[in-house]
Amino acid sequence: IYMMKKHVHVTTEIAEGNLDSLPEHHATSAGLKAFSTESCCQGMELCGLSCGGHGYSQASGIPDIYTNYSSSQTYEGENTVMLLQTARYLHKAVTSQEFSDPQLLL
Repeated sequence: IYMMKKHVHVTTEIAEGNLDSLPEHHATSAGLKAFSTESCCQGMELCGLSCGGHGYSQASGIPDIYTNYSSSQTYEGENTVMLLQTARYLHKAVTSQEFSDPQLLL
């Protein structure tokens, strides 16, 4: 819900010509994309391993799910690049102490 509200807010600001919130929004969404796709792929791998050898069988359905979803770590931005963009923003924000949302420091 936070990201949906943030997206509406940033989109409204952009429509008004204000781009100040865009870097923070990009960094947050890039980091969330990398975290969520990596977590999901690790979870799918764990499901396959939990089923033993059957987890690698087409009959389990897990290989198809993994094949379809594992590419999400690459499209729309490879996870390493996404994490680097987030880290770059965080480094700049901490060194300049510019956080519009103090909860991001938690």
